[in-house]
Amino acid sequence: MGKTNEPGVLLESDRFFNTPSTIAGKLFYYITRCGHYFCTSDYDFRDDCDIAQLPSHRNSTVYYVISGSVYIENASTHATVLPGQVALIDCTLPHRFHALEKSETLWMHIEGCNT
Repeated sequence: MGKTNEPGVLLESDRFFNTPSTIAGKLFYYITRCGHYFCTSDYDFRDDCDIAQLPSHRNSTVYYVISGSVYIENASTHATVLPGQVALIDCTLPHRFHALEKSETLWMHIEGCNT
């Protein structure tokens, strides 16, 4: 469990990190990092920040909005994700997540042999 100091991410938010075994990393899909974020409209994650350059972030992300709304850009695609909706983001391409209002989200970065 880890707290974050990202702008716009409230203190009740959590994030978790995972390092799979060598064999699991070669055979299965696995989560590299995941989180439960409570955000204000100040949350604006861009792919040019230090966190986005880490290997555990350069994969695919599943992003689920519980409440509020989040604007997501991925390469040439963009959409507003509303409560109950899921977005799949290719984080090897330029991307951005921006909370449009106070929002609660679940997210996970996934890796694996065919991601």
